[in-house]
Amino acid sequence: MGMGLVLVTLALFLNLRTAFWVAMGLPIAFAGALALMGDGFWGMTLNELTTFGFIIALGIVVDDAIVVAESAHSVTEKEGDGIDNVIKGVKLVATPAIFGVLTTIAAFYPITLVTGRLAEIFSVFAWVVVFCLVFSIIESKFILPAHLAHLKHNAKPNNPLSRGWKVIQNGVSAGLERFKQSVYRPMVKLSLRMRYLSALGFVVLFVAVVYMVPSGIVRVVFFPEIPRQIVTATYKGEPDLGYGRLFAEANRIEAAAHKLKAQLDAESDTDVSPITGIEMQASDDGNVTVLAIATPPLERNITSNEIAERWRKLVGPVEGAQTIKFAADDFDFADFRVELLLDDVDQLIAASQYVEDMLATQAGVLSVTNDFRAVRGRLNIELTDYGRSVGLTTSAISEQVFQAIGGAEIQEFQRNQQEVKVRVRYPEAQRSSAAALQTLYVRTPAGDPILLSSVANLHSDLTVDEIYRSSRKRVATLDAQINKDEISADTLVTYFNEELLPQLQAKFPGVAVDFGGEVEQQREAIGGLITAFGITIIAIYVLLAVPLKSYTQPIVVMIAIPFGITGAIMGHWIVGIPVSILSINGILALSGIVVNDSLLLVSAFNDNRAKGMPIRQALVAAGTQRMRAVILTSTTTFAGLAPMIFETAEQAQFLIPAAVSLGFGILFATLITLFLIPTFMMILEDFSRLKAGVLRIASPKAVNTEAPEVTAAGE
Repeated sequence: MGMGLVLVTLALFLNLRTAFWVAMGLPIAFAGALALMGDGFWGMTLNELTTFGFIIALGIVVDDAIVVAESAHSVTEKEGDGIDNVIKGVKLVATPAIFGVLTTIAAFYPITLVTGRLAEIFSVFAWVVVFCLVFSIIESKFILPAHLAHLKHNAKPNNPLSRGWKVIQNGVSAGLERFKQSVYRPMVKLSLRMRYLSALGFVVLFVAVVYMVPSGIVRVVFFPEIPRQIVTATYKGEPDLGYGRLFAEANRIEAAAHKLKAQLDAESDTDVSPITGIEMQASDDGNVTVLAIATPPLERNITSNEIAERWRKLVGPVEGAQTIKFAADDFDFADFRVELLLDDVDQLIAASQYVEDMLATQAGVLSVTNDFRAVRGRLNIELTDYGRSVGLTTSAISEQVFQAIGGAEIQEFQRNQQEVKVRVRYPEAQRSSAAALQTLYVRTPAGDPILLSSVANLHSDLTVDEIYRSSRKRVATLDAQINKDEISADTLVTYFNEELLPQLQAKFPGVAVDFGGEVEQQREAIGGLITAFGITIIAIYVLLAVPLKSYTQPIVVMIAIPFGITGAIMGHWIVGIPVSILSINGILALSGIVVNDSLLLVSAFNDNRAKGMPIRQALVAAGTQRMRAVILTSTTTFAGLAPMIFETAEQAQFLIPAAVSLGFGILFATLITLFLIPTFMMILEDFSRLKAGVLRIASPKAVNTEAPEVTAAGE
């Protein structure tokens, strides 16, 4: 569908045959990309992410072909058909078009360098776009001109369909021309005349849109909740939980799923049940997973996340659960994870329980899992004064109690091919309870038997089943599942650092804290993306400086980048989705795309100045000359991304934020290119004149100190 929209958009602005040959650049670029993806090169496969790369490339790949074709079309309209005029049109834009593609490659390539689990995923679609762009340079500069040279651009259509479409094209062209002369030209002249006020207006707009993020109008999450058709309830029992209780709770979770299905069936307006199937999977290690399989999103009036939340409420508290999680997404890292580090086991148990209780009180926190709960029974032996007086130690008593319960090996013999070990221990009745242990006898160092209860106090409690260490300290890990519509991981981290941590350190001195899960993934991914963005900006500046032959003009061209981000934020607000790491990848790629149209306009301005035009006239002429190409490249890019932006399939949800960033960022950058770039070019000229004036004032005029030459009359 995206390819069809691109083709229709091209056909509205260009000759039908020209539009066809421009669109033919897509299969050529895609074929080249598929060749590089093969086993002989990068060894990539066709999947959701690589397909997303091709979808992004739909609008971007044809941009340089559009610029070339539009320039050739304009020249042949004025000067007639012919190879020479096509070559003349291609040469007019060859340099900015090539460097425009290179800046786009410079934006996508650094994404492939970012490390981390999530970043590695996004590097796949970036590679696909880079491959397509490489082949688009070859196609638009060598193959496309050969086709354009043999077209009759000014030939009259000879069939009713062509004539009808020609009427539509003429209407679009006439409307665009009227807009150019009656609206754009006066407005850009006004913008140049009131350039500082115009620049201030754009800056105010930029600040207002960016403020939508901290104000909460546009939400920010690291990774959005992307539901799927399978909702899971994952239940892991405590280590000492019996199989009877484990499967009783598992059956209760499954029964709640059937009850929820009946409720949803009764609420549904159609004959299609929102839940089509329920399955339970269990393993020997105490893990139980119950699956509720939902219908596609368009066939139900309830989301997967709402199904998970209602299921959770129907189940209620689960007995003996080490972890219990109801989820409608595929990602296995925790929404929020905090690690507590402390040497003392009992203090760490208490600290983890305190944090668990405090996190559970926060709105939006659905469940908290603590891997350092005291769940394993423990017998404590405390030596009495009498026990010390007879020479016993705690370790000696513990060893004898262990031998009495677990047995002591006294003999080993061979029976046929087997080795048999003989162990001696107390009868089961005397070792099956703490009360029975009071009647055990232990021996003193002198060999005398003595009642255990007379030399030691016995009491039982609970301790952790497993102990993990980090940096030579014991670690307790707490995971929280959160509702991202109510609270984000960043907000929970802020609450923890500002409110909970001071209380925690006051109660448990020496405790250290580290964050993992989504926060750790965020720290890793954002750090890599910041580095990639820095590389992108430097590469774009260098690539712009070459064709513009200037150190300052590339800065003006790159002003489009932050304003493109403004469009991306507005796009998220319009579509109603939060800004996330998926959006950041689109914004990073956007930085290379939005400068292309600005580069075309500034290149046209330089050409006009070289012809002797005054600055203001050269800027207005450059805008009117490149307006059709700018509008056409922006609309085709958005048209190629539009089906993805408005896609409702759950498989496409994690691709939509990047598409929104690119699509709406490109649209807003069109205004920036046509109005703000000429304005800043005029301001740059003001500063150049100011600088020249200051230098003239600062440089003293040369004073002639030599005596005038005197010549004799008649000489």
